[in-house]
Amino acid sequence: MVNERREFSRIPIPADQAATILYAGRRPSVVQLVDASPYGFAITCPVTLKAKCGALLRIRTTEGWHEVRVVRVEANGDSQRLGLERVRYLGEQLQPSWTDHWPLMLVLIGALSIGIAGGAFFVPDWWRYVSHAIAHSAR
Repeated sequence: MVNERREFSRIPIPADQAATILYAGRRPSVVQLVDASPYGFAITCPVTLKAKCGALLRIRTTEGWHEVRVVRVEANGDSQRLGLERVRYLGEQLQPSWTDHWPLMLVLIGALSIGIAGGAFFVPDWWRYVSHAIAHSAR
């Protein structure tokens, strides 16, 4: 008989409730929950996910979203089984990170930079006309 090192038992996830979403960075993947415990989860997913031990991921369960750390990777042909440790509960709705919108941020930063540069170019002329108008209105 093998000695069980776990303090808490794992709860198997029924097949009809197993499909869920996992985010590795900004990329979502459909994975299968195998079991859950108070400290983590086991999932199966395609090897294309390329998860490495220590990587932080986000997974959806019936409880809500969780940030998890990969603690075990077992490849099995074209699929793999991952052991995930719970890091923190993220809530019912996954809040987007500012890094999820980097293309929009680049456009806004570019537009702001062009506006500042253009404003700096035209400000001296603008100020000269305004000061001239102020001087003539004071007469």
